[in-house]
Amino acid sequence: MDPPQEWKQIFREAWRYQRDYFYVKNVHGLDLDAIYKTYSQWIEDVKHRSDLNYVLDILGGETSVGHSFNGGGDYPDVDRVPVGLLGADIAIENNKFRIKKIYSGESWNPELKAPLSAPGINIKEGDYIISVNGMEPDVNSNFFSYFDQLTNKQIFLKVNSTPAKEGAKEFTVVPVASDGLLRQYDWVEGNRRKVDQLSGGKLAYV
Repeated sequence: MDPPQEWKQIFREAWRYQRDYFYVKNVHGLDLDAIYKTYSQWIEDVKHRSDLNYVLDILGGETSVGHSFNGGGDYPDVDRVPVGLLGADIAIENNKFRIKKIYSGESWNPELKAPLSAPGINIKEGDYIISVNGMEPDVNSNFFSYFDQLTNKQIFLKVNSTPAKEGAKEFTVVPVASDGLLRQYDWVEGNRRKVDQLSGGKLAYV
């Protein structure tokens, strides 16, 4: 099997499915031949199955239809290391890792566990991470390496409003395996609030 040739065939089949089986014949007015010409050039730069899925996802997005997805494919069977996530955006400032945004979930929903928003944890956006399980993170290292094998395990996270050890407070936090749903929930709630505000409460975001 020649993967580059297979990827070209998969791309053509995905395009053909849109052409032949879209729910309306005009495909929302899309010029499918032009789309094929544009994105078929991208296939020349595909080096991994995830690259191909990315192109297919964009191809589907051109139809402007909701719930157009792609997935699967032959991925390399590699060892995966469970890394705990805090459900937060982290930046480097003042030679420290700093919490820029905390994603909040729903306490009653087990799929939306927010490690830094759990009851009793008084960690705020803007706080600096002083230590993780007693280790002071080095900003020249990969931040996530300090959470290796710590998924769903209690850790000690010490934070401070300033990049100093003095006055830092320690909290027991349980990192999660994935924060994807937390980020999606935040995006949806942000859209809902925006629509409500701009419409003066007359419209709802679905």
